Amino acid sequence: MPSQDAYEKAVNLILADYAVERIGESKNPVFKLKDYNWLGKLLIMKTGEKEKLDLEAENAKRLEGILQEELGSVYSSPAPLAVVRNNLAPEAAPFIYLMEREDGKTLLEILQENKEEGMLYLDDAMKILALYHARTDPGGRFVTGRIDLESALLKRLEKVLPDSEYAGERKYIAKQFLPVIANLENALWVANKDAHPENFIITPEGRMVVIDTEPSYLVPQFIDLTNLLVYSGTLTLEEQAKLVEKYADYFRRFSGKTEDASANWRSYADSVIYRTYTNYGFFSDRPSKHGIALNWLRTAMEITDLMSSERTLSSSLRDAYRELNAITKKFYSRESGAKT
Repeated sequence: MPSQDAYEKAVNLILADYAVERIGESKNPVFKLKDYNWLGKLLIMKTGEKEKLDLEAENAKRLEGILQEELGSVYSSPAPLAVVRNNLAPEAAPFIYLMEREDGKTLLEILQENKEEGMLYLDDAMKILALYHARTDPGGRFVTGRIDLESALLKRLEKVLPDSEYAGERKYIAKQFLPVIANLENALWVANKDAHPENFIITPEGRMVVIDTEPSYLVPQFIDLTNLLVYSGTLTLEEQAKLVEKYADYFRRFSGKTEDASANWRSYADSVIYRTYTNYGFFSDRPSKHGIALNWLRTAMEITDLMSSERTLSSSLRDAYRELNAITKKFYSRESGAKT
């Protein structure tokens, strides 16, 4: 294998002559060489601070070992090659994390092109997600902290409703979220994988490759699952409910933990509602992701409507879901009208 210095010289020479383009639109950008020549087929890269990229490379090796041990060779993570200095633009991104490129389609593309085929691979992705959640130590070095649910929501509301005239509306929305946040605080917390379907690649040979192994923070368990099931907009609520239980079965298998299965659906429902609003500004700010913002809002409308008539819940909880349904309808109207 080439030395660190050899990789550094080679990468900087390549980048001096070749442009790069982003792969997908996740919040942690991954790049490939724009010209689809032999180099473009071999390499992908990320940029950032050395300590963070070193930890991501280590986490990729850890995940690869877990996948091989538990699931076999049809599952993998891109092999990390090196973390090297960026000599061309160190002020913008001081280091480059270089990985082997795996060619193929994302799970998102397959779900949108052929749902039946996509559902088969979705099951594989859920298995990987459950394994990651079960085998990543919540107090370990690959976890960077714990999300503050209330603060994250308020921060997002301030972004999408920024003016002082909306202060009353922000306060009202936050109040309706109190029972949702209280329920999520009491859920099992796991390391967030950012498991949206653009982070799973299916090769022409049918192998599944997991990208973006950046260490992350703790989140309520089903928040990460919503990324996988809601993002594409292809799954009905009934299909999502079945997959929630399937994921829970996988998690029990890999972790040995037995949680209250009856609480899974409400935790998932609350995760969808919460994630819709904490994702909203991120997606609505990017025109190419407008459809995904609408997917989340539509799902949240359906799920709040369902929960508002759930007789096993208290009348006050049903009222809170009813109010969140009305609020979500307004956001959906605003989003769909703004981009049409």
